[in-house]
Amino acid sequence: MKREFYDALAEIYREKYSDDLNKKMREEEKKLLLKYLKPGNVLDIGCGLGYHSKFLKKHGFNVYSLDISIGMIMKGDLKNSVVAEASKIPFKSNSFDNVISIFGALNHTDIRVFSKELGRVLRKDGRFLITVANALSFKRVLRFRKNKRGRMRIRINGKTYSTSIRYYTSKELKEIFREFDIKIGSLYPKSIFLPFFRNFGYYLVIYGEKI
Repeated sequence: MKREFYDALAEIYREKYSDDLNKKMREEEKKLLLKYLKPGNVLDIGCGLGYHSKFLKKHGFNVYSLDISIGMIMKGDLKNSVVAEASKIPFKSNSFDNVISIFGALNHTDIRVFSKELGRVLRKDGRFLITVANALSFKRVLRFRKNKRGRMRIRINGKTYSTSIRYYTSKELKEIFREFDIKIGSLYPKSIFLPFFRNFGYYLVIYGEKI
């Protein structure tokens, strides 16, 4: 179960994602956030322990944090937080100037339903920045992995937890977010927006605006 998986992951999250590659990616994500977001409030979907929420708050944004896992929110000691699904955002329409979802939280939800919710809660000319695991990353291509569906697994105290994951291509994302004005790049761990290389990073980066 997805919620059980992330409640368990909260216990080892910092240890699991503290390697050099992830640290470099976090630094690139911070640069992208400051470059693309507009002044105002922000909804951080799949906030985890609140790395990006806390970073944006320090830079003057009014941040609301959302995660499916109460374990994540409690471990992160997050204010203005809510436990909810990305496909059922519990806020009124036209509530936010910016919406973010970083580090692949959307690979575990119905992203088509999410795109509708995104359009609903964003204000006109509101912006969003999201990342999703890339079906055509260098790593997956080199390992000849063609299936866009898989599972994430962790083992804690002798018990295995797992959840499903769905990988996406830039072509799919262009179709899903066709109602927005978008730009797609990738993260590997540097942000890449060059025409050829942008398709092969670990994560696809989608920057967009509600029109």
